[in-house]
Amino acid sequence: MASLPLPALHHEPLLSRSHRRLPPSPPPPPLPSRLAAAHPSAPSPSPRDDERLRLRAEELRSYAAALQGCAASRALRRGKALHARLLRSGPRPDAFLHDSLLNMYCKCGRLADARSVFDGMPHRDVVAWTAMVSAITAAGDAGAALRLFAEMSEEGVVPNGFALAAALKACTVGSDLGFTPQVHAQAVKLEGLLDPYVSSSLVEAYVSCGEVDVAERALLDSPVRSDVSWNALLNEYARDGDYAKVMLVFDKLVESGDEISKYTLPTVLKCCMELGLAKSGQAVHGLVIKRGLETDRVLNNCLIEMGLT
Repeated sequence: MASLPLPALHHEPLLSRSHRRLPPSPPPPPLPSRLAAAHPSAPSPSPRDDERLRLRAEELRSYAAALQGCAASRALRRGKALHARLLRSGPRPDAFLHDSLLNMYCKCGRLADARSVFDGMPHRDVVAWTAMVSAITAAGDAGAALRLFAEMSEEGVVPNGFALAAALKACTVGSDLGFTPQVHAQAVKLEGLLDPYVSSSLVEAYVSCGEVDVAERALLDSPVRSDVSWNALLNEYARDGDYAKVMLVFDKLVESGDEISKYTLPTVLKCCMELGLAKSGQAVHGLVIKRGLETDRVLNNCLIEMGLT
């Protein structure tokens, strides 16, 4: 990338000795005094003005809270009524209120209305971009979601963990191997992999693209690993019938000291049964007892099949 031109430097002329002997100029009067002198008839802010601003802020918060409630309950009709009231006589929306409107339409599945709000926003923060990327992905157009994510970066908006995870979700849905490494590189640069949600989303994205070996490397290189990441990898190897690989990855999980989820153990027990690994099955049985999971129905069925109960 070409470097930006450096700004030209402007040098002030050197002062003569006579000028340097002059006493320093008095400091300028404070800004309010200057404004008052320039506009002697301009009234100073009154308590009534302060009260009006306070009431407007309270009204904005009330609208935002109501829209968040509509989003949580998927109350589209009430949300649209609030939006119409805002357009008619409500306070001019700020960035937070715009985000609340956008989120309401996204959660209610109204992609066209959400896009209309998004396109009309004077300032689109990372929250707004993330909401739109997630909504477009949920609507089934992962390619459009990834194009929008790329547009966000082009406009200079730095993605946070939620935005990176949303883009990786689009990669997973679309099985987009071309875009996944790009998001991966951004996550590394922005230290996004410190977020376990981002790191697990990255593993799932590579798995969905069929790049299981790359997914394993991404998992082992990640500074933070979750049971979701491990399970995604183990389940994919099991689906491929690579039971020996499942056992190797499980050994790495045990060595790492990461939490072993109860959802991991059924996969491992089935692989022990397929490979005839009675001792490994007994070791997993011991782990089930140690974790107090004997009453788990799925695990118990696996143990019965192996003849361990």
